[in-house]
Amino acid sequence: MSKENGKVLEASVGMAIVDALPVLCFSASMILIGQIYQSAVFMVGAILCVLAGVGKVLWKLILAIAHKDVPILYRQFRFLMPAGFVLMIISLVIKGSHRREWPGGEQAVSGGYTCWGIVLSFFFPWRFWS
Repeated sequence: MSKENGKVLEASVGMAIVDALPVLCFSASMILIGQIYQSAVFMVGAILCVLAGVGKVLWKLILAIAHKDVPILYRQFRFLMPAGFVLMIISLVIKGSHRREWPGGEQAVSGGYTCWGIVLSFFFPWRFWS
């Protein structure tokens, strides 16, 4: 158990393992998309997103097992995840003019614009955090 801003933080190993599943699925999907898409900017963005997820899972594991709070592993998520998604969207815009050259290009570009909602969902809560 740890405290941050007066709040008691608790985590269990089971919760950390369950939180690792989306990170694993996202990692696998980014490997597959990266092989098709072949963009270095996209892969750097995907790596940042995966590192953000892994850091959050490690934070929960350390909190559950050692009962120690490692704030950098918790706080990095709000910076790495949006940065990764922004890089992935930038790569879609850059390669969007050549979308006929790669399979599923039209769907990926429209999906990239949808990702803006995900990116913005990380920035808007900052305004409401105390």
